[in-house]
Amino acid sequence: MHRSRFRGRTLRAGGARERGATGDREIAMPSYRAASLRDLLWRPVRMPRRRLTVAGIMAVIAALALGLGGLIHWERAREYRRRAAHYQALEESWRRVERFQQEQARLIREDRAGHREEVATGTAVLTVAQYEEWLAQHEAAAREAGERAEQAGWLKARYRVVARYPWLSVTPDPPPP
Repeated sequence: MHRSRFRGRTLRAGGARERGATGDREIAMPSYRAASLRDLLWRPVRMPRRRLTVAGIMAVIAALALGLGGLIHWERAREYRRRAAHYQALEESWRRVERFQQEQARLIREDRAGHREEVATGTAVLTVAQYEEWLAQHEAAAREAGERAEQAGWLKARYRVVARYPWLSVTPDPPPP
């Protein structure tokens, strides 16, 4: 016999047993006793119990996987943005070094004409060969700084792209030139 959550007794439909396709059936009906207002208002409402099913477990696991995957991609994107900012600062720094070295080489070339007169008169501190070596050092430093700035710019662009699409794989950074 099925017991009801009502404060009543189980009554049979129509006051008697009903026979149908499902067999004997009883219907629970509330009692007609007068209940106090307190009983009607303060009766706890039970929430229906959720059954634990395979489909429900799979849905929970899928939601967790999506959340954790999103968190992993967010962390990767943040790291790649940090690397892009680092390479941007590095590129700007190498560009400043390149401009400085080019300016130094330009000044040496301009001073070289006056230096030849000093060498001819014997008042020069440096020889022409030392001036040429000095000029070559500044030009080489300017070329190296330009190459490093190019590589930093390439890495900056690469990390900006993978920060936008963090699911893409990234190969290790190439060694500096």
